[in-house]
Amino acid sequence: MQGADMMLIHEALERHLSQHVTEVGSRVYAEIAPPKTPTPYITYTRVSVQYHHQFGKDSGFNTSHFQLDIYAATAKEAQAIAVTMRKCVIDYNGVMGGDGGVYIGAAELENEMDGFEKETHFFRVMQEYKITYTEEV
Repeated sequence: MQGADMMLIHEALERHLSQHVTEVGSRVYAEIAPPKTPTPYITYTRVSVQYHHQFGKDSGFNTSHFQLDIYAATAKEAQAIAVTMRKCVIDYNGVMGGDGGVYIGAAELENEMDGFEKETHFFRVMQEYKITYTEEV
């Protein structure tokens, strides 16, 4: 069981993106952005998680798949932010999220796709990452 003050992978990823994707600053949100959020911004969703076990017990070693979506006013802006995000996430190894963060063993980009949101008229780049990390057990 995790301690109450243990940082989860979600918080570590959000902090990391806020610190390193300067084009969006603190506009990084879990799953959906608040109404009327100005672009550009990023949303993230954990799509799946695999908890690895050893000898019938949780090992603390996990693999999660995250979908990261960049929303921007132009396709060019969304694609430029995607480049920044790739540079700060791909092959990351170490503690993510600052003090008390989560140790990341590997971060791999598995898919990237461009799109346009008809409802909002925002351009979007979707990236799917596989992140392997450890948590206290």
